[in-house]
Amino acid sequence: NWGQVVGVDLSEKMIEEARKRFIDRRNIVFQKGSVSQVQSRDRSFDLVVCCNVISHLGDLAPVLREWRRLLKQDGEVALLDWDQRSFKVRLANRLVQFKLPSQHARSSDEVILALQNHGFVISQTKNVNISPFWPVWIIVAKKN
Repeated sequence: NWGQVVGVDLSEKMIEEARKRFIDRRNIVFQKGSVSQVQSRDRSFDLVVCCNVISHLGDLAPVLREWRRLLKQDGEVALLDWDQRSFKVRLANRLVQFKLPSQHARSSDEVILALQNHGFVISQTKNVNISPFWPVWIIVAKKN
């Protein structure tokens, strides 16, 4: 048994797509909402996984406080997002801002500092090129 998985997204369309994709998985539930206000009990998660969301968030503080609330003692967060240190990502970010003004690619250093300021201990960081054009960073941190 893999436990329960909770998927959260602001978009009803994305929630519906996820439900279709995982229709036969009984241990996955989806909720429409913000990652800064998840409808779950305190200290009920072992792991928070967040892929390509950090760059869509303005202020990280409410999200990191929420993750601390949700995580059990020694729970972990695993994050992956575009690396804003790359010229190509910065250029794409500038172009996208015309359509998505909230887009804010961050460096791994900025996210690491925010995590540490909210009581997380960094256990792993890695920079990876998922293609010749798109570098990402991966950060794993433990709730302290």
